[in-house]
Amino acid sequence: MPVAAAEPGSEQAFQDATGQPRPDHGGTVPPYRAGDRDNPHRQPRRTPGIQLEEPGAGSYPTTPPTHRAEDDVASNPRMTKQQVCRAIREDIINGAFAPGQRLTEDTIAESYGVSRVPVREALRTLEAEGFAFSRPYAGTFVAELTEAEAADLLEIRALLEPLCASRAALRRTPEQLGRLKELTALGQDAVRTGRLDELTRLNSRFHEVLAEASGSTLLTQLITQLGWKIAWVYAVELPRRAGDSWAEHEHICAALEAKDAALAQRLVTEHIAHATAAYRLRERRSTPAGSGS
Repeated sequence: MPVAAAEPGSEQAFQDATGQPRPDHGGTVPPYRAGDRDNPHRQPRRTPGIQLEEPGAGSYPTTPPTHRAEDDVASNPRMTKQQVCRAIREDIINGAFAPGQRLTEDTIAESYGVSRVPVREALRTLEAEGFAFSRPYAGTFVAELTEAEAADLLEIRALLEPLCASRAALRRTPEQLGRLKELTALGQDAVRTGRLDELTRLNSRFHEVLAEASGSTLLTQLITQLGWKIAWVYAVELPRRAGDSWAEHEHICAALEAKDAALAQRLVTEHIAHATAAYRLRERRSTPAGSGS
C-alpha cells in the first residue's frame, strides 16, 4: 500500500525514519512525542518518577523511566486529547502510576497542565485498552495484569507479528523498506558504540514500521497495542539481547527486500522466540485499589 506524502505541518512531515523531528522541517514547533527526551520545549521534571529497570532491545520498549510524559504535556498547552492520552499511557507503562492506584481527573489535569476534559476522555480510552478500570462511586484505577494474562501477550504476539512480516514482504513500499534498513543501521551503530539508551526508541520504531508495512490497519493497531502492554509488564535483559536482536533485524530486512514471504515469516518467528527468552516480569509494588493519585 503506497504511503501518501506527508501533509505540510503534519507529524510525519517533521519526522525522520526514527520518528524524531527533522532538523530542516522549516515549520513551527514540531509535534514532539510525549516521551521524546530531546524535546527542547519541555520543562524540567517537577516530580521524580519511579525508577524501574531499563527496558531492552528485545521488543517494544518504552520511554526511559527517568522521564515522565507529564513534563511534555505541561510544556505544551496545545496538546490534543490524543496526546494527553498517550502521555498518561506512557506514565502508566513507565510505572509513574502504580497498579491499583486511583487516577483522579483533578490531580492529573493539574499535574499535566491541561483541563479535565481531555483527561476524562483519555481515561475512557485507557479503560477500553485495558490499562485502567473503573468502579461505581469509587473512580478509575490503574489495572494490573495477572501472570496468565501477561503470558497471553507474548503468545498472541508470536502469532500476529509473523503474519505481519509475511504480508510486509509482499506489500511493503520502497520507502518503508528504506526506513527499516536505516533503523537497523542506526541500531547496529548504537550497539557498536555502546549507546544502549538509544536502542529503546529505535527498536520500538522498527517494529512499528514493520507492522505498517503489512498494509493492514487492523494488524498495525493490534501489534501496537500488544507492544504497549508488553512494555508495561515485561523488562528485557540488556545488553544480552542487543547485538543479536539487531543482527536478526538485518536478516528480516533482507527477506523483505527479496519479497520472500515465507522466509520473512520464519525469521520473525525465530526473532520473537529469542526475544521472549530474555523477558522477565517487572516487579512493581501495587497500590491498594482506592488509594489516591
